[in-house]
Amino acid sequence: MTLKIELLRGFAAVARSGNLSDAAGILGRTPSAVSMMLKQLETHLGEPLFETDRKNRLTALGAFVLEQAERELQQYDTMVKAIEGYAKATHGHVRIATVPSVAGTVMPLVFSRHISDFEHVDIELRDMDSISVLHELSRDRIDIGIATLGQNSSGLHSQPLLSDAFGVICTRNHPLAQERGKIDWDMLRDERLIANSLSVKHQCRTVPDPA
Repeated sequence: MTLKIELLRGFAAVARSGNLSDAAGILGRTPSAVSMMLKQLETHLGEPLFETDRKNRLTALGAFVLEQAERELQQYDTMVKAIEGYAKATHGHVRIATVPSVAGTVMPLVFSRHISDFEHVDIELRDMDSISVLHELSRDRIDIGIATLGQNSSGLHSQPLLSDAFGVICTRNHPLAQERGKIDWDMLRDERLIANSLSVKHQCRTVPDPA
């Protein structure tokens, strides 16, 4: 006979309440049905679980079975709740990866405003560089990625969230420092630049200053 979860549930109810009647009320079964469940379990184990018919004192085996049964029942009930919650879209787990600047400034505001709307959703937040975010997305290791859109984003659904303008830093006596309007990439074409990887996608060709 396979040891069914309901046999363990019936035994645990009797062991906690100390009698068949109260256990039957908890389980929504008749006392005779609960008694039959106990007999099936004891037959399967080959040893009694209670010292007397009053069901108020456990044998050594009964105490051990109760400890194991309560652990298994808790795990089983948690699993069932998670499955049912997922089916109803009330429970879930969301993995988010974002660049550190967004993780430290934008995400705390988002969480503070909306976290109460998703009480039963576990949110896992990781910070990493943009290339790593796209890499994790392409391998389905995260559900949402917030990063600078690059050439490696083909095949991924994307939506612009925000943008920042590039700025130019130079010495006060540099000709560009006298500009009052917009500085475009053509104006930087012959300048020697110190730039980060985000500038690569602009394909701005730079020529070292002979001086």
